[in-house]
Amino acid sequence: MRRKFLICILAIMTALPYPALAKSSLEAVKIGDVTTFTGEVLIRINGKWSRLERVPQPIYSSDKVVTRQGRAEIGFADGGILRLDIDTNISISQTKEKKGLFSKKETVSRQVNVLVGKFWVDVKIKKGNKLRFRTPSMVAAIKVSQLIGKVRPDGSTEVGKKGQVELSGNYNETAPKEISSDDVNMKPGSLPQSDPEVDNSDMQRLARQSVQRTDAAKQTVADADTRLENTNKSNIKEQALAAAAKAEAASAEATANIISAEEVLAEAVQMGDEGAATKAQELLDGILEIADKSAEAAQQASAMSDAALGAKTSEAAQTYAASALAYGSAAKANSNATSAAVNVAEIAVSDDDKRGVTAAQGEVEKAKERANQATAAAQKAQSHAKAAVNAATPASASASVGS
Repeated sequence: MRRKFLICILAIMTALPYPALAKSSLEAVKIGDVTTFTGEVLIRINGKWSRLERVPQPIYSSDKVVTRQGRAEIGFADGGILRLDIDTNISISQTKEKKGLFSKKETVSRQVNVLVGKFWVDVKIKKGNKLRFRTPSMVAAIKVSQLIGKVRPDGSTEVGKKGQVELSGNYNETAPKEISSDDVNMKPGSLPQSDPEVDNSDMQRLARQSVQRTDAAKQTVADADTRLENTNKSNIKEQALAAAAKAEAASAEATANIISAEEVLAEAVQMGDEGAATKAQELLDGILEIADKSAEAAQQASAMSDAALGAKTSEAAQTYAASALAYGSAAKANSNATSAAVNVAEIAVSDDDKRGVTAAQGEVEKAKERANQATAAAQKAQSHAKAAVNAATPASASASVGS
């Protein structure tokens, strides 16, 4: 009977693996590669922040490149280069459309949002394609040309052009110093110091915090994974503690995603996009709710872990450990849902792609549904654990778990 009891408990545990995000049905549109860099460069790829460590680094639509004490050069897939000076923050979006109903030819529309900093671009745009550089105060439509621009934290823009460039908005037409390949390849120790005004701006501060929180969450998750993997499977109390640690790591991931969503919102505000800002705020509010659920699941996992440690029998410890694992799965599922929601926010703000937002929103709803299912299963596991612990006999304990 005891063997049947343990099998029922294990069924609960194995039915609730820590889920990963389902592969997105959205098509990734490659824009180019970061081909070279020096110093500290931050990147946001598919909603995840990190420090750039090697090149080439592919860049896709909605991604972001942020230089701090560093510079970077991006090579576009269809030709042309973009160089970023220190203290520069950009996001790039791109859409492709067929020219006609039966035509195989595609037109490419690309937009670079420059939120703050200095850039230099040299491109030749193919006929029918479009390239725009947008700042909080200016739009530059580029054909065959070079463009140098500098954007301050208040959104004011200085620009210098050579070739076919149509400028609109508020700007000062000057001739900022060109960013050369030698500048990009300069040794980090030779780079000029960051401008405190720019480095402390909302955009740069949130990018920096996003990377810091993401790095910390990655390490916490890796440590928790290692701990759970190396736990003695026969030591139920160790498993319960490892499950609680895994749930806490998932909650840390969700918290990091909140900062990322705040950064996306700040971009919309900086660019003056009221509609995008409203959408980003709605998504941020939703992420906060999902993150709260992840935190609640982590708290429950900790409570179940404590119950397992304090259990008077091995059967009781087993049931509470299973419940802790189930709540850990729920915490991870909710964390995954926050990641999906951040990706939607990026598309809404960077791409202004209604079809992309709709498709991505569908991914979020699927992730939220998986999270809800995991939470419901965890609650059921907790209920079974309590029923099994309070059961008068092993037979009744087994029956309560199997119900």
